[in-house]
Amino acid sequence: MQQKKVYISFFGTMTIKNEYGIITEQDINSNQMKKLIAYLVLNRKSLISADILTAILWPQGNDDPYTALRGLVFRLRKLLKPVFPDDDFIVAKNGSYIINPIFDLVVDAEQLYVISKYKISTTGAKAFLDNSCYPFIESLANDIWGLPVCTYYNSRLITYICTVISKMIEDDDYDDAVKYATKGLVIDHMSEKLHLLIIEALAKKGCRQLAVKHYKNTITMFQNEYGITPTKQFLSSKYRIFNSEEV
Repeated sequence: MQQKKVYISFFGTMTIKNEYGIITEQDINSNQMKKLIAYLVLNRKSLISADILTAILWPQGNDDPYTALRGLVFRLRKLLKPVFPDDDFIVAKNGSYIINPIFDLVVDAEQLYVISKYKISTTGAKAFLDNSCYPFIESLANDIWGLPVCTYYNSRLITYICTVISKMIEDDDYDDAVKYATKGLVIDHMSEKLHLLIIEALAKKGCRQLAVKHYKNTITMFQNEYGITPTKQFLSSKYRIFNSEEV
């Protein structure tokens, strides 16, 4: 039997889309449901026990965690029914849970593994970033399980963005380099690499004053907002970018 395609978005707002329609994060409107979906999707090759799920969902404990889990799965199935009318998205086996294997999931966060292996095509990269250049489900970032997951995928995305922007600068595509680097700063505004790429793109475009301003503003931000000094690599970049000490 051919698997049925399901498209999952975790960067920005969570969405679940297939041939029947789309379920958005606003439709889900429950951090527990979002956490359950994210955990099962990202670990979908394994059958996840109720013990693991209850520990993930209720790290501070629950008076009746197994009943609470069954209730959460029931409500989630009901919510997803309009786009999964024939087969449940989540199935139970002997007290454990798994994403129904009849579905072939295309997950934006996992696409980074694939596209990072191939030679960068800025056209394809722009199409990906236009849809996915956003933080990994921000509502999970304050969660014991969610924080390291968000940190990991955001870090991978920033690495990819930096690679793409470096290629844009090589291709003299300075405006888009600044555009996508700026979008990346929404994910991690302390990324020295992104700030340096903006400065380099502006300088190579001929906007020296703007480049110098961004360089100085970045140093001020690190010092005033975080009480730290940028790395020596960042500070010494003025010799490479501006070919001058007078910055």
